[in-house]
Amino acid sequence: MAHLQLNEINAWDAIFKELSHPEKMAKEAVNEAVQILESSTRQAVKASSNSDRLAQSFSRTPAKENDLGVYSVVRPAGDFNDDLTNEDLAAQFEHGRHGGYKRAGKKRAATAMEAKPWRQNAINAARAQCEATVERVVYEAVDKVTGG
Repeated sequence: MAHLQLNEINAWDAIFKELSHPEKMAKEAVNEAVQILESSTRQAVKASSNSDRLAQSFSRTPAKENDLGVYSVVRPAGDFNDDLTNEDLAAQFEHGRHGGYKRAGKKRAATAMEAKPWRQNAINAARAQCEATVERVVYEAVDKVTGG
């Protein structure tokens, strides 16, 4: 027959309650890791486009939760000029463009542009460091709760 004895059950109860909310730890970890991805994305966009202005338009969202888990997004915001948003320009560098690009009913003279992909370069450059950061933050949170 097995016998289990728990001393100071109130302390264990607090630990179990804290560990029963992993989304809180996950959000903290994602918020810290996304800073690395934001920096990597800005560097990759600048290398691809040679535009510091476009690179600086990229920013991160706070960690959010959905059915798939916790996530954050690094994306461009704002307008590059009267005819083009930073999002459109970033997409053009990623995928290229055909001449005579139309936007909002306006036709502007645009030459064809070869794709200069930046997205996968940003991900590859940040992946290992982001994974290590998430792991470190989660272990620190668990150690803090368990007193380890």
